[in-house]
Amino acid sequence: MVWAPLLLLSLAINLVLLIPGSPFENTGGTQRETRSTSKRDAGPRPAVRETGSVTKIAGEDLLDTEWTAIQATLRGRRSWESWVEADPAGALGRICSRKEGLDREEMVASAIRIWAATNPQAAGEWIHAAPPELRGDAVVQELMEIWGRTEPEAAGEWLVTHDDPAVRTAVAEILAGVWAEQDGESAVRWVSQHWPDGEAGTAMHLALEVWAETDGQGLRSRLGSLGDRDVELEAAKALGDVMAERDGAAAWGFARSLDDPAARDEASIVVMESWADRAPGDAALAVSRIEDSDFRADASHTLVAKWILSDPGKAVDWIESQPEGPVADAGWDAAAEHSAMTKPFDALRYAVRIREPRLRLEAVESAYAEALATDPEAAREWRAGIPSDLRSSLSGHD
Repeated sequence: MVWAPLLLLSLAINLVLLIPGSPFENTGGTQRETRSTSKRDAGPRPAVRETGSVTKIAGEDLLDTEWTAIQATLRGRRSWESWVEADPAGALGRICSRKEGLDREEMVASAIRIWAATNPQAAGEWIHAAPPELRGDAVVQELMEIWGRTEPEAAGEWLVTHDDPAVRTAVAEILAGVWAEQDGESAVRWVSQHWPDGEAGTAMHLALEVWAETDGQGLRSRLGSLGDRDVELEAAKALGDVMAERDGAAAWGFARSLDDPAARDEASIVVMESWADRAPGDAALAVSRIEDSDFRADASHTLVAKWILSDPGKAVDWIESQPEGPVADAGWDAAAEHSAMTKPFDALRYAVRIREPRLRLEAVESAYAEALATDPEAAREWRAGIPSDLRSSLSGHD
């Protein structure tokens, strides 16, 4: 094919600009280029961009073997990775000197990842001195993922000195996660120390979640001594969630045994969400044994929200077995809410069985809107058959 040699030639010209020592290198502020004057080659050179395992060039794909061959031909001795390994600062300098024709942030992030494997401190110093547009989230997170696995304390000290608070907070989650794989307590302490007001909530959540997964016994033994009530609450929820994936009954027992009332109820709801997915019948028995009527209603809502999707018949039977009141209302409300998008007319049947007027009206209005969007004629026919007080409240929805 005629276009193939021209495409490769055009690629070669573009790549040579990145090679140190190339005769086409930008020197002394004057860039010398070779352009074809033929009509076939008129216009800008195709952009070159490495994307995963394939290089995109003017909409065409080059396989890895072809890309490697081109690199070998042009550089004669080294691939992108070995170039960065041999001269990271030089490679990054060449990237920064280019203004067009490549995604600089993506290539800088790639280079930082390679450099961090051998000298993360030097890579971090380079980022601190880089142009602002090249020291954002994408670049910093590459450094944290590598550095955090070998020297998390040093990586943490470096991150909190970054000049952009938004980057610090965003990337804290990356470091907290990899740090917690090795030492959950230190990772949690680091997040608490530098974000005491909870600004890095996702970082704390992830650190506790990973700690619960990798050393659940260790985290459980530290409950009550983590130094912050919000952290204690999140830790209890993380433990309950992880335990529920393995043994719902044991997780429920753990959650209900917690001394702090808020931690006890919130952890129990987290457990119920997971348990109801795996064994809704067993979870339903646990809900029925809850003595606190208000919390039993909350747990009923959580249970039915999951159960109505997996086995609506059994979920409805369970709700009908409950005495009229807050627990049954919470069940019907959850059934209506979680059926409305896919089965709006079933949702309407559930909603009208709610006894509490305000809750019933809200559930009916929501389900009716979905039914009207699905089948307007059937929805209006359904409305005509309901009590007048409820019917009049829906008049403005047509």
